[in-house]
Amino acid sequence: MADKDDEVFEIQRSNRRVGDPAAAHDPMRKPPEAAAPRKPRPALSSAEDFEIVDGQLGRITAEVPVIARPSMEPPAKAVAAAVAPAAPPPLSPGEGPRVGNYQLAGRIRSSPQSMVFLAHRVSDFGIARPVVLKIAPRNNANYDKTRERLVDEYRAMAMLDHPNICAVVEAADIEIGFYVALEYVDGPDTRRLLDKLAKAQRKLPIEVAVNIVVELLRGLEHAHTASGADDQPLGIVHRNVNPSNVLLSRYGQVKLSDFGVVKMRGRAAADTEPGLIKGNFAYLPPEYIRGEHLDHRIDLYAAGVLLFELVTGGRCFRAEGTDLFKDVLAGLDVSRLADANVPDQLTTIIARAANKDASQRYRTATEMGFALEDWLSTNRYYVSPSSIAAVLRTL
Repeated sequence: MADKDDEVFEIQRSNRRVGDPAAAHDPMRKPPEAAAPRKPRPALSSAEDFEIVDGQLGRITAEVPVIARPSMEPPAKAVAAAVAPAAPPPLSPGEGPRVGNYQLAGRIRSSPQSMVFLAHRVSDFGIARPVVLKIAPRNNANYDKTRERLVDEYRAMAMLDHPNICAVVEAADIEIGFYVALEYVDGPDTRRLLDKLAKAQRKLPIEVAVNIVVELLRGLEHAHTASGADDQPLGIVHRNVNPSNVLLSRYGQVKLSDFGVVKMRGRAAADTEPGLIKGNFAYLPPEYIRGEHLDHRIDLYAAGVLLFELVTGGRCFRAEGTDLFKDVLAGLDVSRLADANVPDQLTTIIARAANKDASQRYRTATEMGFALEDWLSTNRYYVSPSSIAAVLRTL
């Protein structure tokens, strides 16, 4: 358990599978809205406080090895030894320093603003559940803003319950800062998958590429149409759909992660400042770059760009800096799809999804998903999670 003065927020999820047609009109189908932290620990105010937190974070940094994000291997290998050859393996359950309810196993990445760990929650029965732990350290000068962003991510994910969205486990204020524990997905993100395929000079089977995006769109539809405890739309827009945030489990499930820059009614952090762009530039539509009105169609645009990359095996927009902005504003180069032998009907779907004019895109994630499912059916492609899993096993 956490210290008695630590504020911990657990999620109790509905047993119903959201998205099941049988539950579509059931008013009980939504999970209860999780309460956001109400009594955050104050910012550090004295040199003594800084020294204490600096010391604790210093010990964590010294004791917890830096690891690569576990990717293609089964969980046992991923947690035990699937890292770069020169790097130490993650710590076994019971070995690492404790943070809140968790024991840290490996540091995935860190910065002054946030630290991301592979961690274990060990039960009284010896069962170690791996999670991804995001921590906003209190010794950071921008702690309040970083904490607000994590709170927004926690709030958004706590109100979503869908098999294509990573689940949030809990959030807590503790002495060293604020953390959010997220579902651990034992597999690669699609960026790593594409990099592996490129290195092996292979392409993803076209039906598998389409199926990945169909599953992603199911998760996006759930997020876009979610309501709060007051039954009013939350207006969720992910704003950062890109290959690094679309995770693939070794069993072939597709899960959308990282709601850190989510646009949502009632968010704690201030919205994007004028001239400041949040998210990955190569997956943001022209209207975002121009600072115009945004809605859920920016996520559909990103899904179209992602599908372009999955079927061609290359980056959709390959320029950098201001040249990247120019390429995005100019629009999708459809000729590259023809060069990659992408069928005309699928090319039409991708071109519509990633159209530089938002009014010409699909209206909803469901509409785009139906178009892709119809293409699969018309061409007699029958795909399932096992199709994705089979590809992962070959890499």
